[in-house]
Amino acid sequence: MSKTLQQKTAGWDKLIHFSVFGVLGFFTQMAISLWSLLYTGILAALTEVLQKFIPGRFPDIFDFSTNMIGIIIGTSLWVLVRKTRG
Repeated sequence: MSKTLQQKTAGWDKLIHFSVFGVLGFFTQMAISLWSLLYTGILAALTEVLQKFIPGRFPDIFDFSTNMIGIIIGTSLWVLVRKTRG
């Protein structure tokens, strides 16, 4: 029996969510300031909700949580970079 793509990438899925939303949080912080947390949080929620309508995908609270952690860390990294540069 062959594994589905989702089963094959299960371990990498959370890392991908974390990385994408971490980078998103970092760069939107540069452009939008603190509103980036709200905007990227909405985007994270929307990506999970929309998966309900994509065959073979499903919304996952753990993916959303990983997205939010990535956003928070990415945004925090930007704040740290900004403070060290003055």
